[in-house]
Amino acid sequence: MALPSAGPVSGSRGAAFLLVILQLLSSFGVAQPDVLAEEEARKLYRQAVMQLQRSRYDEAAELHLQALALRESTLPPGDLAIADSLMALGGLYRNRGWYVEAEPYLTRGLAIRDAALGPDHPAVAHGLMELARVYRTQDRFAEAEPLARRTLRIMERVHGPNDPRVAEVLNELALNFHNQRRYDEALPY
Repeated sequence: MALPSAGPVSGSRGAAFLLVILQLLSSFGVAQPDVLAEEEARKLYRQAVMQLQRSRYDEAAELHLQALALRESTLPPGDLAIADSLMALGGLYRNRGWYVEAEPYLTRGLAIRDAALGPDHPAVAHGLMELARVYRTQDRFAEAEPLARRTLRIMERVHGPNDPRVAEVLNELALNFHNQRRYDEALPY
């Protein structure tokens, strides 16, 4: 999976270049580099979302990588903005079928969310579901099932048993059982 260059300044090199510019601006009293870096990271993140809407996946991935690099170079390691970038990139890779590439981003993003928000937060449930889907599509059912079950517990507690988001989790569990030919276990879902 080779991503095209977004020009002479791309990926972590682009983020490093931007960080140097931001630090220079800071030295002249223009602004704080971390504040400017986060503003730039948000801008890159929004641009990535726009590229996704246009089905320009490689461009979106490049922009998400730049936003992630900026955030990782200026924010504390457990910052939720880093988790957001990791989850966005992992979700993009998962949607493209790049499961091996998606897993480390989703795993890191989920760990940050879990530590920052607690194990029963809906954002943690979202990360759990993303990772469960990666595992299921790789036939790693034993790893997918506990994540989907944990997601179900969180979503039922937060949204109630009749919420459409709960139905989505139930469907994921049913797919997990169906793909293993555990049809009797899939029926309740």
